[in-house]
Amino acid sequence: MKRNILPSRRLGLRAGRHVKTALLLVFMLGFTGGLGLGTTWFVSSGATILRDKDVWARGVPAEGTINAKRTSKLTPWLLASYDGTVRYTDAEGATYEGDINFWTLFGGPDTDNAELRYDPQHHEKFAISWGVEASGARWRAVIVFSILLALLTLTMAFATWAIFDGARREARVARDGDEVELRVVSCTPVVKDGKPTGKYRHELELDTGDEDSPRRIVKESLWLLYCAPNDARVLGLSLPGKLNPVIVLGSDVAPLSVSQAERAEITKRAEAARAT
Repeated sequence: MKRNILPSRRLGLRAGRHVKTALLLVFMLGFTGGLGLGTTWFVSSGATILRDKDVWARGVPAEGTINAKRTSKLTPWLLASYDGTVRYTDAEGATYEGDINFWTLFGGPDTDNAELRYDPQHHEKFAISWGVEASGARWRAVIVFSILLALLTLTMAFATWAIFDGARREARVARDGDEVELRVVSCTPVVKDGKPTGKYRHELELDTGDEDSPRRIVKESLWLLYCAPNDARVLGLSLPGKLNPVIVLGSDVAPLSVSQAERAEITKRAEAARAT
């Protein structure tokens, strides 16, 4: 740990930094979980299609009502969902109720007419003609959306891990990182709707030992902590390795968590370096 301007002790990140990361992780995990549930639902829909065909093949016709609707997405033949409730009476006069819910892709059933049959061994299990007629379109929806949602779930899971790993690495750099000076290539005010925002777009370079390929960093923020004459360099923390982030410090030493006395001493040392 090589430090001249910053305290030599192990430093941490500000609480606000941890809170933002935690909230982002909670959001990402929730979104990933939702995609996972969607994948599970579509995969399980395949078993429902098989069950409907089996009940229809050996089922008993029943009198009842089907209160359902088709919600078309884009166009009826391309993508649609079918939702509703079913109420019917078996041969013994017992009444049953159930729900229907399925998606179709590139096709659909004839909704002008509907028939209903129930399982002779399990009267609470039923099938309607809509679902059976649309078996092919239902399978297409199951296959396409299962694959799509599974890929999205994996992508979001990887992104969540990347955020967690990035936060872990940043905390490690704050704790054990070496003090570095980044060369200021350019610094331009950020303007929005013709008005300055108070932020600056900094283009920085960190020497990596290879003169031909310095590490280039672009940071949009408030004023940084300059530490060289003519504001030619800014202060940061770094550890060897391309995967480790570079912490570029703001003029208030953000995002590091330091005491007021330490912040005053850091500012004093940085000003002395600028005047050297």
